[in-house]
Amino acid sequence: MKADSKTMFSTLPPWRLFFAVALPGMVSMFAMSIYSIIEGVFIGQRLGEEAFAAVNIAIPLVMINFSIADLVGVGASVLALALGLILIKCALRKQA
Repeated sequence: MKADSKTMFSTLPPWRLFFAVALPGMVSMFAMSIYSIIEGVFIGQRLGEEAFAAVNIAIPLVMINFSIADLVGVGASVLALALGLILIKCALRKQA
């Protein structure tokens, strides 16, 4: 059952809404963490200590990049919604 987002945000209690919205982000962060752990094991076993150290230096940069991309993606969707609302209001004014 897929709920309309406007209905979901206006009817759900805050604690349930928090988990409904936060769960996809938590799952993706968990998957990325598991990927990093498995990658570290393989790199440490196959390529040695120096390669493992290089990966451990690079992983925080990858996480920062992922976080900035997520921030821009969420911000862009909010801006797109606001722009769409403004364009709808302008179109309605021109019709009347």
